[in-house]
Amino acid sequence: MSNNRSQRALGNLRQRKNFARIPTIIGIPNLIEIQKKSFEHFLQWDVAPHERQRKGLEDVFSDVFPISDLNINARIEYVGFEIGIWECGCGEFKELGGPNIFCDTCKQEVAYKEKHKFSECRQKGLTYSDPIKIMVRLVLFDREAVDINARTLKTLLGKVIIEEVKKPGTSKNLIPAKTEITEDILKTLATGKVPQITINCVREVKEQKIFLGEMPVMGPTGTFMINGVERVIVSQMHRSPGAFFSHDKGKSHVSGKILYSARIIPDRGSWIDFEFDIKDLLYVKIDRRRKLPATILLQAFGMDVKTILETYYPITKVSITTKDFRLFMGSKNLLIGFKVKEDVIDQKTDDVVLKAGKKVTVGAAKKLSRLSRSTKVEIDSESLIGRYLFKEIVDPETGEIEVDTNQEITEGVLEVIKKNKLSEIQILHIDEEMSDTVIRDTLVVAKTQTQEEAIKEIYKRLRPGDPPTQEIARSLFANLFFNPKRYNLSVVGRIKLNQKFGLDIPLENRLLTLEDLVAVVRHIIDLRNGVGDIDDIDHLGNRRVRAVGESLENQFRVGIVRMERAIIERMSIQDLDVSMPHDLINSKPVT
Repeated sequence: MSNNRSQRALGNLRQRKNFARIPTIIGIPNLIEIQKKSFEHFLQWDVAPHERQRKGLEDVFSDVFPISDLNINARIEYVGFEIGIWECGCGEFKELGGPNIFCDTCKQEVAYKEKHKFSECRQKGLTYSDPIKIMVRLVLFDREAVDINARTLKTLLGKVIIEEVKKPGTSKNLIPAKTEITEDILKTLATGKVPQITINCVREVKEQKIFLGEMPVMGPTGTFMINGVERVIVSQMHRSPGAFFSHDKGKSHVSGKILYSARIIPDRGSWIDFEFDIKDLLYVKIDRRRKLPATILLQAFGMDVKTILETYYPITKVSITTKDFRLFMGSKNLLIGFKVKEDVIDQKTDDVVLKAGKKVTVGAAKKLSRLSRSTKVEIDSESLIGRYLFKEIVDPETGEIEVDTNQEITEGVLEVIKKNKLSEIQILHIDEEMSDTVIRDTLVVAKTQTQEEAIKEIYKRLRPGDPPTQEIARSLFANLFFNPKRYNLSVVGRIKLNQKFGLDIPLENRLLTLEDLVAVVRHIIDLRNGVGDIDDIDHLGNRRVRAVGESLENQFRVGIVRMERAIIERMSIQDLDVSMPHDLINSKPVT
């Protein structure tokens, strides 16, 4: 269809003759191909409405719809959109028009009708445009109480829980109201032994095609005709979505110490900034608000203290004899600074690698790591002082935690270990070679233990002064990073993150994941330790071209989001039983 439009608009072109003597080795490229392809990608001209991929204008509508009222009594669902005027032989065609679409009445293929030619618009001072219409359906719901059993569970997928579900026998909320039933919710209902829930059931469906406005259409030469004047939308250069690393060049502090920082930039949504302070603690800012320890964000994404520690540090086991309190470690796992009480011998060559009474040095540690087989070696108990405990110590009688995870080992901690007659403890493998304690120190400053506490801390930074309830804080955090309508890395951003950190996350997943955060934190720590290079902001590899189609998509999205707010407001005011979709949808914010 687009080729026919181009031929009709161009008319008869003059023949070009070349009198040059030097032959042309490489032909002139199509300089407007990017613009034209971008606009075709935006509208998907040559694709039937029901076959369009989720990109461009189709992606905008699919992101915003469906739109529900505040009480989930009604919902406006999106069916498809139509560009241009489409007619059949009988004139009774009312569905969405497009290529390869046939009229149900006369069985003829619908044809595109052009209002004005491109040259005619120039002569008459008109805008070369086509009407844009969307097909929507208004779905009205009734409330229905459903008993939970094996038979009804199969029919609930996709429904919406109207009233909050409480855990049987308690006042604790199990599932909040206005929650769509997914596979996970079905498992919760089955395992939680919930007797009954209130859901929405369809009462009535009204479908209607609605005119949104006139859409300026690109001409055959990549230009737009606006009121008889030919206009061009220039492609823009902007920073590509992804993760970028830099430092302050030592200008932030009088000491001249270089402080590294990282920034995760999505295509749409909240920016996340990681930065070191002068005390070598790692902090994070969300949308440039007040900073908080970076480990709080990791905890909010689902990691606990132990998981964070074992993600960034190796864990070493220390065996203990309960009778005489002797400590043993594998010869390959000895930390630098540990004093051994017996000779460490290479079983293959019978050579003494480390003599008794000597401390493990950097050179000795390298020799120990090359041993063919690890053997248990007795170490001095004082070598543990100053190290960090990984697994907490619990009183076997009371169940009380006596020494918590990540606590520094002191003489008092050794006494607790001896008193409880532990046969094994686990410590963080941190020594002179692996001396980075950033994550461990940041966890101490954070003082949060659970995911709920972490989410509340983030809420306090984003909404200072508001009392944070658990449900409100969780809802805000979910909307920040797990709502596709509000956060989108885009395909480019996902590719950039996957390539930079060697991830294998599907391109369809355009939300920020825990793997992304873990990789960004690990990379910024490596930069601080001299591994890797920072990014050059001015490098064109960190920038991308935003063509006309993407610019129009972003502008259209702004208008559709405004229209969404107006629709929700009208749905709460009008009588939905007698209303049609056109009574609720006001296209003015779009046009």
